[in-house]
Amino acid sequence: MITVNVLAACPGTSRTYPAPTQHPQRPLDVASGTRASTDLWNDLAMIIVSGTIYVEEAERDRYVQGCREMIVAARTSDGCIDFHLAADPIDRDRINVYEQWKSVEAVESFRGSGPSSEQAAAIRDAHVFQHEVASSTRL
Repeated sequence: MITVNVLAACPGTSRTYPAPTQHPQRPLDVASGTRASTDLWNDLAMIIVSGTIYVEEAERDRYVQGCREMIVAARTSDGCIDFHLAADPIDRDRINVYEQWKSVEAVESFRGSGPSSEQAAAIRDAHVFQHEVASSTRL
């Protein structure tokens, strides 16, 4: 088991997940955080979670860095295709959220009960949505 921070105010709170396993289609090098390149997009229905989180400007970089272990845990979770949080290059209080999952069940299994009240308090505003995608075309 590993303990990692949970999405929505990663610094200061933690949650225990099973130890990471290698993704069957895209092996993850945990040290570098990169996956082997594989074409996963052909005829793949998926769940996309995307949006923005707003935190105090002075805390944004610490917040994102504090989420690193949680991001690694997500990327090694069964059903995760991609997962990242990124500091916005223009808005100093904005964090961009993007996740791809194989199913709603995979998202819910990883996310569990969601953020604690302490985590929710760190977020000034959030606009994050879950989308069901029936098909994708590689560009």
